[in-house]
Amino acid sequence: MDFELVYTSVMSHLTDIRGVAEMVRQARNYNVDHALTSVLVFDGERFCQHIEGGRDAVLLLAGKIAADRRHRQFNIVHQGTAGVVRRFGDWPLAYALDSRGDVMESIRRARGPDVIAVLQQQIPALVLLP
Repeated sequence: MDFELVYTSVMSHLTDIRGVAEMVRQARNYNVDHALTSVLVFDGERFCQHIEGGRDAVLLLAGKIAADRRHRQFNIVHQGTAGVVRRFGDWPLAYALDSRGDVMESIRRARGPDVIAVLQQQIPALVLLP
């Protein structure tokens, strides 16, 4: 059974917003190599990512992100065993722009498994970017 983890973080002042595209490219390559699927939501300042895959691979990636100086205020808001079917299918990393900040505010108020429900409800309204 797969494992899932959702974190939030804030873009470091050391990171230029143009660097987010490079982060996405690197993350997609890493996720393919480690059999992970995910969605990354970004509102111009804050990140939220839902990662799913093997427990060790997910936790290893979370540790790398927590140590990445491009992020600050890294906070795991949910982790646990995922359902039988992955929510993000073949997406190594779907990148979504939360231009109004609605998702981030909803996630800020949610806890535990409710975070997953909030993300699932909000994804159709987000702009998925290549």
